[in-house]
Amino acid sequence: MMNILLTDKCSNTCPYCFAKQKLEEDSKLNQMPLENYKKVLDFLRISKSRLVKLLGGEPMLHSQIAEFINIVSGDDDFDAIVVFSGGIFDRSLAYLLANEKINVVLNTNHPSDYKDGKWDIFIKNLDYMISLGVDITLGYNVYKTDFEYEFILDLLDYYKIKNLRWTIAVPMHSYQNLHVPFEDYQKMGNRLTEFLLRFADMGVQSRLDCFVPLCTFRDSDYGKLIKTFPHMAKGGLCNPAIDVGPDLTVWRCFAISSYGNVKLEDFPNLRELTNFFKSSFDHYKWHIWPEKCEKCKYRLSRICQSSCLSFKVREIKNFLEDEKRANSILEKARELADDIPSALLKYKEALLIAPHSLTIKAESALFYIKTGDFITAEKLLLEIEQEYPDYPALYVYRGLICEKKKNYKGAIRNYRRALRLYPKDEELKERIKRNRSLDILTMGVI
Repeated sequence: MMNILLTDKCSNTCPYCFAKQKLEEDSKLNQMPLENYKKVLDFLRISKSRLVKLLGGEPMLHSQIAEFINIVSGDDDFDAIVVFSGGIFDRSLAYLLANEKINVVLNTNHPSDYKDGKWDIFIKNLDYMISLGVDITLGYNVYKTDFEYEFILDLLDYYKIKNLRWTIAVPMHSYQNLHVPFEDYQKMGNRLTEFLLRFADMGVQSRLDCFVPLCTFRDSDYGKLIKTFPHMAKGGLCNPAIDVGPDLTVWRCFAISSYGNVKLEDFPNLRELTNFFKSSFDHYKWHIWPEKCEKCKYRLSRICQSSCLSFKVREIKNFLEDEKRANSILEKARELADDIPSALLKYKEALLIAPHSLTIKAESALFYIKTGDFITAEKLLLEIEQEYPDYPALYVYRGLICEKKKNYKGAIRNYRRALRLYPKDEELKERIKRNRSLDILTMGVI
């Protein structure tokens, strides 16, 4: 999935806003040009993604929003459009949303959080959208432990809305937004359980937008919630959201949007873009945790990452700086390709500096494969597998080891697994063919 950020303009001032930091950083281009929008749609087509997700800021403030929506709604390559709106926009544009392809996730705050009469505008726009038959999901952000939710129940009941999307606000680091500190999550566990089960009693489908650490709930309550909302069984783990900005800059999610940004055109499809963020950031979540999580059964079994990456930004920054230093050492190691003992010392030094970096481990594993030290290479590859089982190089390198050991069936098996991750990789296809031939030769068939 990928979110398309159409504009940095916003008509709300949500106290917990998670996007303000990124919107202020990237103020050079305040709305996505039509040309860039079409490039994103082409990227989604190539990726065989049939869902388009539009957000901002307030996407309905984009000067070409009518054209943007009409392009997608009339395109058979896309089945669904999700528009993330705060509901404060020119009511005359609401007709654009009355389309069977479109679901509007309407971010809803407590009436006291709206200023300058904007709650009245929100309600009038909601009334009008309902009258037009717009498919609406209410969105709700929890940003304090004693959060109020009766008003959400009232809106769902009055407008007969049957879908709710919710999440817990997390910290941003360049400004102070309101959020629930990680150490306070358990304080709101009972209220969250009550909140969700009340919606279930109303027949409302509730979907968690990100994730919640499992210790937030008592075990008995978590069991009830999973039975009622099966999607919560994914537990305390998150995956890259993938946001693309007006200038086609891409970041993993707003929580860590200051680090590791890339350009959309540098990737062939969404799968490889997602793999980049997973291999660059996601594995670090297993190496950072508060003291209270040290012996947690959920963390130790790797079904909970303890907290959102936004609580771990400083540590992730340090890891990335270590990885950069290690990469500079590997550059020197590559120059010593003909001097194996000296190169080996450099690889060992790089691993000491960045022991958790998957890219450093992967390149080091390849070095050990080339020098015939398969035991060390396999140890590094096992460490990679434990943190990111879908790391593409993992199966390529295991295939190389099998090939060098003349275990051609094992090589084929690993190359096939790599090919499932990169189905268009012609080199992998050739490797499989070559090993099939070698396997037949060793069997004496030819």
